[in-house]
Amino acid sequence: MEKLKKRLTEVNKFLNETELDALFPDLAKFFMGNYCIKGKKDKKYYINEIEFYFFGKNYDDLRTSKKESTVTYPRNADAGCWYIHDYGVDLTFNSDTEEKFGGGILIRSVEDNCGKVFNGPVKCVNEIWEEAVCAFEDTAPNPVIIPEKRIIELDEPTLRKTVGKVDSHKKLWRFAVKGKTVSK
Repeated sequence: MEKLKKRLTEVNKFLNETELDALFPDLAKFFMGNYCIKGKKDKKYYINEIEFYFFGKNYDDLRTSKKESTVTYPRNADAGCWYIHDYGVDLTFNSDTEEKFGGGILIRSVEDNCGKVFNGPVKCVNEIWEEAVCAFEDTAPNPVIIPEKRIIELDEPTLRKTVGKVDSHKKLWRFAVKGKTVSK
């Protein structure tokens, strides 16, 4: 797990667009080819589709439309945390709202160890996270990233979906495992 956490910290507030474009394809293959998620009832979920979101000092992720807003949700988190939001869940990069940088990897499609596919970020959250947890325990059970090597090939990167909104940057930061069913 330390290797993945180290890789997540490579995404930092000083990177520019060209550096991010070079880093994300390699990070996608590393993450999807070496790790899976252990969710409720210890079921394994293989990650078939992800998207990268980031904003920092040298890359603004602003959506330009009638109202300017960031495409990436601001958050305060260390690298390797789950960040659940309105549109799904991210595995975070180091992020700080005061210093205005951060982001993560949106989980878009997973496949359980029986071959059942869950497409779409919200469906992934609904499947992987427990429906009810004890409110009297210090920590609720959460899914964890575990090492699981699999031989994969990625499709060519495609445009981020940005949950139906216009992505003015037209970033090719969406990655999917070749031959797997992914979200539309």
